[in-house]
Amino acid sequence: MAKHVIFLIHGMGSFSKDWSADTQKQISSLYATYNIATQLPFDDLFRFEEITYNGRFDKLRKQWKDGAAGVLRELKKGGLPESAAKDLANTEADSTTEEFFGSHVLDVLLYRFIPQVAEEARTLVSKRIQEVIASGSGDTPRWSVIAHSLGTAVAHDSLHAMFTQKVEGRSLQQLTKAQAVIMVANVGRLLEQNSVDVYKSVVCPGFAEHGTCDFYLNIWHEWDPFPRPKAFRPLNDWPDVATRQLRPERFVAAPINAFQHKNVHALSHYLSDPKAHVPILRALSPMAGAITDEELRKASAAHEAATPFGQFEALQAELKKLQIAEEASWKEIIATFKGFFATIRKF
Repeated sequence: MAKHVIFLIHGMGSFSKDWSADTQKQISSLYATYNIATQLPFDDLFRFEEITYNGRFDKLRKQWKDGAAGVLRELKKGGLPESAAKDLANTEADSTTEEFFGSHVLDVLLYRFIPQVAEEARTLVSKRIQEVIASGSGDTPRWSVIAHSLGTAVAHDSLHAMFTQKVEGRSLQQLTKAQAVIMVANVGRLLEQNSVDVYKSVVCPGFAEHGTCDFYLNIWHEWDPFPRPKAFRPLNDWPDVATRQLRPERFVAAPINAFQHKNVHALSHYLSDPKAHVPILRALSPMAGAITDEELRKASAAHEAATPFGQFEALQAELKKLQIAEEASWKEIIATFKGFFATIRKF
């Protein structure tokens, strides 16, 4: 039987080939710490497919570094408010945050406000997923998506496109559905395209023919500022009343708050927490009850004991200053994101 394909979709920043090697190793190593690994070894069940979509971003980052005026014009043309654009014009002079802004935060703005950038990213992701799914010898493999940060928006928009229209001549509609869509530090609502409401899109869990995945996981760190504005927190009737009442396990909201590293936004930091990776492994597993609640309790206790909060008390105090409102303006959002990278550089 074909192995379950886990598509890994990166977040903001520059990524080259084999960017996911450490992530793959981390996930398989975490799986090996639970009893299920003795019955169903990870490598017998799963294989990874990394997806890189940032070619257009790389070009615009270089253009920004060489001279920001042209990129700023494109951002304003796409709807970036003037007040936010003025702040961006001063970013290059700010040596504390310019490096991270130019390689991370700028990506968020490029995807949201330059349609051609978003379209190219979606096409690359959609094309790769469809190629892999179609490459089997007759059998459509089970598959899932793990996306992080900016990648959550790209993944959502790509999946919605693949299940509602043809992308590069192909469509997944009525052919297959994902086992799990796993969103880590979800910015899907913040970056949603005007034509697609994230809460109303086809990217949702459900049974029978409803939805494009069996399970949808939303994982966020309470001190990570990136998933806070327009946070993905649907009401109890999402995706529909029947799914939430009859199969509530189809949607898992998993907030975490433990500190292991100063960069609480990093994918590796999220995955290290049992309250994040256990729901992920459960959703991927072919066996119900793959990791017991008792295993989760013991793993969480050990994780928290190994990362005493006092070690990060000063960092938390700084991050508290970066708490941002649900409906913050883009000027406030940009200042907060820049402030986050300035903060972690100090620690």
